[in-house]
Amino acid sequence: MPKRRNLIAQTLLVAGLTLGSNAWSQALQMRISHAAAETDWLHKSMMMFKEKVEAALPGQVAVQVHGASSLFRQGTEVPALQRGNLEMSTMTTFEVEQQMPEYGIMSAGYIFRDYDHLAKVMRGPIGKAYYDAVAAKMGIQIIEVSYLGTRQLNLREARDVKTPADLAGVKLRMPGGPGWLALGKGLGVSPTPMAMPEVYLAIKTGAVDGQDNPLSLTKNNNLHEVTKQITLTSHLVQPVFYAVAKPFWDKLSPAQQEA
Repeated sequence: MPKRRNLIAQTLLVAGLTLGSNAWSQALQMRISHAAAETDWLHKSMMMFKEKVEAALPGQVAVQVHGASSLFRQGTEVPALQRGNLEMSTMTTFEVEQQMPEYGIMSAGYIFRDYDHLAKVMRGPIGKAYYDAVAAKMGIQIIEVSYLGTRQLNLREARDVKTPADLAGVKLRMPGGPGWLALGKGLGVSPTPMAMPEVYLAIKTGAVDGQDNPLSLTKNNNLHEVTKQITLTSHLVQPVFYAVAKPFWDKLSPAQQEA
């Protein structure tokens, strides 16, 4: 009898594992790729998103979070969303501007005064019109906006900075794209496009003279270890969008979208 019970127990266990595996495979797979370090609030917010979605939609949607550009290199996430190779990522106004230059004003320096101003604009009628246009023209559904932070200059060597002229010749790492190029030139620097995972070594070796980011990102990427100065320019109060590929979004029922 004990042997028979053990056999039954083992059979039930295998059946349970099989059923669990089948349920997972039948769930819609939602892969999230972003560039932030795992210690950053953005990655933590994505992990919270995963928990809430899977709790609200058990067996319906399975979420995988890939941080630190471990799935898609920074700058390639938006094309991946549009090709259907990725379900969700973060997106900035600069990435929208590359495909919709008529909205370039949203990436201008000092366009937002502070977080409250940003939230009022991007969660109001202007934001809704912006999101509708992105969905129609880019095939990407923006489901939420958050505050990435306020960007400050972070330099390898100390220098007196009071005007843009004081930054002449400074090679400043910035993300790629025409909007970033324009912003960098407005600051007086020589903008140097580079993916975030490459920045630490580039500053350490002198390939670039500094970078700009919200202070939290500077710290979480340990860039304070290879720089000597932070200059509080507050040149960009930056929103970050939670962006979902439209084909994946359209697979969800209205109830699932609301969840």
